Amino acid sequence: GPSLLLLGPTGTGKTYQGYGALRRLSVMGVNASPAASPIADIYAKMRPRPNVDSEAVFESYAHAPLLFVDDLGAAKESPWVEEVTTRLVNYRYDRGLATIFTSNVPPKQLGEKIGERVASRLTEMCRVVVLKGQDRRLAGAA
Repeated sequence: GPSLLLLGPTGTGKTYQGYGALRRLSVMGVNASPAASPIADIYAKMRPRPNVDSEAVFESYAHAPLLFVDDLGAAKESPWVEEVTTRLVNYRYDRGLATIFTSNVPPKQLGEKIGERVASRLTEMCRVVVLKGQDRRLAGAA
């Protein structure tokens, strides 16, 4: 199914809009149990440690009929993070699985941050929406 990539500066409502898209799909009758998580939490759950099957954790996200991945590109870069991100995006890309991604990485820097191959696949598989504006959290605190 079609996927969505919401890009924009911190605090512009990407996460809010992503969850709004999930709600809209449920109202429309899309019968899929979504999985939703910030990418940093996915990495944390997958970190190799005793009594954790990292591959099973990966598969729970990779196979989800509908997946919402928040804050793509926000985690500290490492070869392992790049590998997990590439595997997850490739799996969903190859199978046409509906996915909602958010990122505060500017569109022109996305390839540098998450890898050109992953950025290319995201651009092809997703409708890209760029949100603009000020950080709403900071504006509310003023």
